[in-house]
Amino acid sequence: RGRELLLKQIAIIQPKVIGALNLHNASLKYANTIEYFIMFSSISSVIGIPYHIHYAAANYFLDTLAEYRSQLKLPSTSVNFGLLGEYAGMSKSRENTPDISGIV
Repeated sequence: RGRELLLKQIAIIQPKVIGALNLHNASLKYANTIEYFIMFSSISSVIGIPYHIHYAAANYFLDTLAEYRSQLKLPSTSVNFGLLGEYAGMSKSRENTPDISGIV
């Protein structure tokens, strides 16, 4: 059961992580000509959201990749979007959406 859950969480994280790494690696060829490298993350990488830790981890990876690129003197920004509406984001139901609007 634990292994199945881990594999499911990896499958959720993988597209964002692999996509960001692919773009990073591809951009190295054009490092002298690229002026901007912008990734769209979420406030969840900073405050976390109960039951969506995999989502927070994937966004934290983007933030960390932006820091890594900055250390390499490459352009990089990770934009952490906040709440985009009452029920926007990972959960569309009132039962599964924690009220974190007061801390953002």
